[in-house]
Amino acid sequence: IAQRQTVSASVAVKILLQDDETAQLLLLKNRGTALNDICLDYLIDVAQKRPALQQPFLQRPEITPAIAAKLY
Repeated sequence: IAQRQTVSASVAVKILLQDDETAQLLLLKNRGTALNDICLDYLIDVAQKRPALQQPFLQRPEITPAIAAKLY
């Protein structure tokens, strides 16, 4: 599901909450994924614990300098 051409924010939240790092990584790399504030807040917490998610997370168009500062 995380690799579909488009993934809505509500589906993204469900995938993120499964706590599967592989699915989370696929979701972050998918440019068709919509990330809302709930997703972004969750990903800040998760990426702090999972370095493999940090770079793909920072490459998302939704990332602002404030979000990047929270991550580090």
